[in-house]
Amino acid sequence: MLGSESFGEQITLPITMVTVLDTTHFNYYYEVMESFETSCYITLADRQTQTLAVTGQIIELARVWDWQAKQYMIFVLTADRYVWVKESVIHNDHIRQTTFEETKPVDEQSEVQLQADVLPVDEVKPVSILDKPWITRKIDMHFEDSHFISLIRQNGMTNLITDDGQTRHISEVPQGVSKQLIYANGRNWATYDHFVFVAVGRLSPEKNQTMLLDAFAKVYQQHPEAELIIVGDGVIRSDLENQAVQLGIADVVLFTGQVDNPADYLAVADVFVHPSLYEGQPMVLLEAMMQHRLIVATNIAANVGVLGNQTYGLLTQDVTTNAFVMQMLFTMEQQTNIKEFDIAHYQNSAKLAFYNIIK
Repeated sequence: MLGSESFGEQITLPITMVTVLDTTHFNYYYEVMESFETSCYITLADRQTQTLAVTGQIIELARVWDWQAKQYMIFVLTADRYVWVKESVIHNDHIRQTTFEETKPVDEQSEVQLQADVLPVDEVKPVSILDKPWITRKIDMHFEDSHFISLIRQNGMTNLITDDGQTRHISEVPQGVSKQLIYANGRNWATYDHFVFVAVGRLSPEKNQTMLLDAFAKVYQQHPEAELIIVGDGVIRSDLENQAVQLGIADVVLFTGQVDNPADYLAVADVFVHPSLYEGQPMVLLEAMMQHRLIVATNIAANVGVLGNQTYGLLTQDVTTNAFVMQMLFTMEQQTNIKEFDIAHYQNSAKLAFYNIIK
């Protein structure tokens, strides 16, 4: 029995009819050392075999378990064709896995290899007046007899909202006492008088936190009220911590490590930042949108696929440090129209795309 509360559907199927799309190997690159031929399918449904000349490279996009053949079938781009092939193809003696494309340009500041799957996006156009909040986030602060629980930034002003719905401008609350929403390294983080950037993800080269630290250091020079909270753990954590020290921002960058409650950190973010060089399905963007966070992300294909062309968040013009700085500063100094995320519309679009792949 398969059921989807979100889609309102329920169906009973034999297990051999269930297809699960696996994108954990999305954008894995395989170099073809010597050309060869193999069989392929255009679609899994009709099973009409064609001959494929494999040359150059293979890029894996998705894979499914084939109940008939008892093996994985992978959906690939090779020789300018999108086809399904048996997983055994990538284990051929003439194939070498590279995972990262090896001929990418390097960001001159962060020295990180840059992923080439960027998409062109529009320039962000600032607007002077918004009829809805530009930024909202959680706070927990007391001043006199008032308890403030949220913060709103809109039209160049920052207002604080009490638990009974009263609004006061931040200038009217000069010495509020913040509770410990996040306490680490001997102090409170994400207090009402800071502007908080939050990133969530595995600490590894493709997630591009090296560039994020370079970008934040430039932002901090102009806005000393800025903080950066990086949620997650991984193989380059010690390198990132050392980088923060070298950049002089170690006191305003918090590395939380692995946490059980990343949503609590999203709740206190003025802006969610996502600097990845490549992604499969960036679920963390969906989580941030569900919490109505303002988002800055690189313009890689996966991010554009979720955020649209400057529709549900701000995208950079490329994946360099300066491009990310520009959008981070925009969130602090300007504003524009961002659409509310429609989860039902997104689910229907994702469902249709999935059916188109497996038909």
